[in-house]
Amino acid sequence: MPQKRNEFGVFISTGQYNKCSICDNDFYVKNCHKDRKFCSRKCYWQSMVGGKQSKKTISRRIKSRENYKHSQETKDKIGKAHRGDKNWSWRGGISKLRNRQFSQVKHREWRKAVFERDDYTCQKCKIRGGKLEAHHIKPFAYFSDLRYEVDNGLTLCKSCHLKETIKERKVNWTNQFVKREVNMEYFENERL
Repeated sequence: MPQKRNEFGVFISTGQYNKCSICDNDFYVKNCHKDRKFCSRKCYWQSMVGGKQSKKTISRRIKSRENYKHSQETKDKIGKAHRGDKNWSWRGGISKLRNRQFSQVKHREWRKAVFERDDYTCQKCKIRGGKLEAHHIKPFAYFSDLRYEVDNGLTLCKSCHLKETIKERKVNWTNQFVKREVNMEYFENERL
């Protein structure tokens, strides 16, 4: 449908004015949208407040979801389809060895053994319970043979563990651009 022009050649509005059914304001609509009842989205959503679905709609919605369960075979297919390099968050298998080892059963057993030996009590501040963490006296990264030795573990609360870690980092801090040897003497001495 061609648009109309006035005597100066400027296009003329060919729509109409409707009255909003919520706020009673007049608003302009083009002919193609002449059935609009609301002046804005705000008025549209306000019209939805307190509205209820009919019983027919509710029963249809419930019926459509009835017995909607995946079979075990389908669940397995979905699981395999998103595993490894097919997963959207896959970054080339770069998860750290430390993270993989911390999720193993062996590590959980070591942690539990350390907590039981220390009676679930922080060995620095002597507070029992709370948020406890198992601390490696000789670091996990440098002493691989002592990783799961109960004697190399120590129960610390979260705040004491953070303080201890900061202390270790100050002694052994390495710039990311400079290779520096770790001060092993610091870990050899009894510190706690």
